[in-house]
Amino acid sequence: MSRRYRLPLPCVGLALAVIVALGVGTAAALMWQRADRSGEAGSESASATSTDDDVGYRDFSFSADGVTPAGYGPTGAKPQSKLWFNDGVWWSVLFNRAAEEYRIYRYNKYTRTWRDTGTVVDRRNRSMADTLWDGVYLYVVSATPDVDAGYGSAEFSRYSYDRSSRSYSLDAGFPVTITGGGMEAIVLAKDTTGKVWATYTRHGEVYVTHTLNSDLSWAKPFVLPVEGSTADPEDISAIIAFDGRIGVMWSNQLDDAFYFAIHKDGEPEDAWEASTALQGPGMANDHINLKADSDGRVYAAVKTRRDRVDRAPDAPETLLLVRDPGGDWTGHTFGRVSDDHTRPIVLLDEEHHSLYVFATAPRVTNGKHGGKIFYKVTSMDGISFEEGPGTPFIRRSTDPNVNDATSTKQNLSGTTGLMVAASDNVSGYYFHNFMDLKPVPDASANGK
Repeated sequence: MSRRYRLPLPCVGLALAVIVALGVGTAAALMWQRADRSGEAGSESASATSTDDDVGYRDFSFSADGVTPAGYGPTGAKPQSKLWFNDGVWWSVLFNRAAEEYRIYRYNKYTRTWRDTGTVVDRRNRSMADTLWDGVYLYVVSATPDVDAGYGSAEFSRYSYDRSSRSYSLDAGFPVTITGGGMEAIVLAKDTTGKVWATYTRHGEVYVTHTLNSDLSWAKPFVLPVEGSTADPEDISAIIAFDGRIGVMWSNQLDDAFYFAIHKDGEPEDAWEASTALQGPGMANDHINLKADSDGRVYAAVKTRRDRVDRAPDAPETLLLVRDPGGDWTGHTFGRVSDDHTRPIVLLDEEHHSLYVFATAPRVTNGKHGGKIFYKVTSMDGISFEEGPGTPFIRRSTDPNVNDATSTKQNLSGTTGLMVAASDNVSGYYFHNFMDLKPVPDASANGK
């Protein structure tokens, strides 16, 4: 038998006074924080149990009997971002296996679990999404590698955020179809004029497109009008907004190169200038992740094919490429062939002038990369990575095939902290870890 309780009138008056004094949004945030601390907000089942060797947290299962929803890592693909930070909270697009659809989840930092908000992103279990939070709207684009134009199409959605309920709602008219299916990962960026841009590769060609007079209207996708934009069918592209420009980087394994093309905001859509970020025997692979700082520098975490070309143990396999504001590129070795890294991502903490690169290592018994997520950290003022695999960030004794690190497009600070998620396609589980951010003592500290 349930009971109802009523607050005494003085308490009701006090509560109303608090809401008026603080404002509805602040009062709601405090109530949500209290619910999160007590666990009342609810969460997907998660496990914080671990052995002494475990690092990070095992979240919920995204598939039954170890079968992934897509045959692809749900935290992939390499240029995409599944996480974002808003209203003091981390959010993510994760797969709900009961409903067989991707939904928006909210992170509870006190219980270290993800709460299903119920907001649907994509009902196609083979889709892979990229997210972009611009401070007003959440943009999500998702597609599948399927050639079928209907099932595999690139669907673009925009969500509005309600601070009082801490939830997202799909805006009227969305989703809209950008293009048909059969593509490598599609990725988003937004320029200073308000246009949202997207890039992807299909049949080895690098495509770009953008919004027109509104977010509901998109230009017909076109092949990037620069040399080198015809690559291998396995190659991939990524996109970044920086310093009043849009930049697209893509791998071209036919040319053994990583190329970078720039479009100035407001210029005609076919006005692009290209440069070579890296070129040489075995120096290109379909692994790219981009960030940019407030000074106009672009950072690209990439992987080469040196592990398949000459296999020299000391050969650089994973690199951080940096483009300075003048357009010159420099390279920094993150890991060598002997370290066996793959799928690197880069994150910037401009408040503390620190740069983090995360990657998977080592190669596992199923013949694919997977196992643990490692990281290295260095000063942005003097980039230098320590030798070796790095510091474990996600490592679970029950899940030896962890892979596909993912995080946010946003630059980080002491307020946001740092969050990385990953997945294991064999066990069928999600994972995450979080760290508070603070100054790096020197360029060689690297997380020690």
